[in-house]
Amino acid sequence: MLSIAKRKFMSLAEVLHLRIFGHEMSPMMDNFLKSLSWSFVGIIISAGLFAIINILAGRLLGPQGYGKYNLVIALCSILSIPIVLGLDVTSVKFISGSSSESEKKQYLSNSFWIVCLSSSLFFLILITFSSLIRNFLGGSKNYVLLIVFFSIAVSFKSLFDSFIKSFYLFKFQAIAKIIEAVLVTLSFVMFFYLFHFNNYAYYVSSMLIGAATLCFLYFIKIRKFIVRWNKAKLGDIISYSKTTLSIAIITTLMISLDKVFVGKFLGEESLGIFSAYLTASMVFIMQLVTVTNNVFLPMVNNAQTKYPIIKKIDRLTVLFIIPGSFLIFCCSAVIMYFFGKEFETSLIYILIFSILAFLQIPINLYRNVIYSVPRFYSRLKNLSYITFIIFIVFYSSLSVHGLNKFYIVVAIYSLLTVWGLIISRFGYNFEKNDKLIF
Repeated sequence: MLSIAKRKFMSLAEVLHLRIFGHEMSPMMDNFLKSLSWSFVGIIISAGLFAIINILAGRLLGPQGYGKYNLVIALCSILSIPIVLGLDVTSVKFISGSSSESEKKQYLSNSFWIVCLSSSLFFLILITFSSLIRNFLGGSKNYVLLIVFFSIAVSFKSLFDSFIKSFYLFKFQAIAKIIEAVLVTLSFVMFFYLFHFNNYAYYVSSMLIGAATLCFLYFIKIRKFIVRWNKAKLGDIISYSKTTLSIAIITTLMISLDKVFVGKFLGEESLGIFSAYLTASMVFIMQLVTVTNNVFLPMVNNAQTKYPIIKKIDRLTVLFIIPGSFLIFCCSAVIMYFFGKEFETSLIYILIFSILAFLQIPINLYRNVIYSVPRFYSRLKNLSYITFIIFIVFYSSLSVHGLNKFYIVVAIYSLLTVWGLIISRFGYNFEKNDKLIF
């Protein structure tokens, strides 16, 4: 049954591709869509389950509790930076681009052992200074441990994801992500409905159980590729990961620090409302972006010419921005309704967040093309520094008397998204005479 659906999907894709672009699909595009079909199986189930759990968590915890949960997630995202060290993107670049099995193993193993070392150091440092961290965050010892373990789990999940997609194991990845989503759902039901633990920490614990299980499944799958440390390949990884780490730091801080700013200057309740709008508009889009990137980055990395790919992204963005944003708007409005009246639903905000959510798709596709070209990737790092300065200036304005309003947060978030689209698309010059290969 699944194979029949897959054939119908490919037939429809061929017809649409011919009408939109005026020519038949290349072998590369055909392979991309076939690989993507497996990933979509995972996204439909896992994203649906995560959306349900997010809505239930929002209703049960309320804006303040939901804000606290998102603040923990933001802190864990920031803390994962010194653990992963940008090796997730670096691994895809070198593993998928390697010509031999032995090279793939060497690059994978170096990245794996580096992250094992960094996570061990991270654990020892945070445990040693746990009392200072507790005083700073205002939480208990268990609160600090939860953040530490979840940060490590998220870090290895990101690294292992890069390994899996580098070997094009999309079918296995889809199944593993479904298992993760099911475990998170069962854990959430157990904590909140069977044991009646109505606290955001148990929602984080549910996510931790799912992430840890996914890491275990990934490790079982890739353990045969893990070999001894190889010094010869270390230089390649370190050289490329310098840029990757810089961009990872800036991107993660921008994604996470906005929640810290909102929580600090507007309060945890406003953070909960802001997070609800993000969840309602992004819950399916970010899953779609993640799954597409899984397939897209390894394939575009091996493409010798990039400009035709950029032009296709341009055309798809123009064609689908209005219907795509409208579809997201409808889904977001329904999701916000289920969050409850406490979250102050506004159709204007839903529309703005829906358009911004759609723009995440071309932004990420453009950046994946950039990641595959070292000289453009270096430019992206330089532009990212400018972006981060703009980010700090904008959000620091929240602390100025008279500007600490929720609509200011939405306006700043919109400006930064549009700026991200501009530098992702127009900050680089590709050769226009590239041969059409995608």
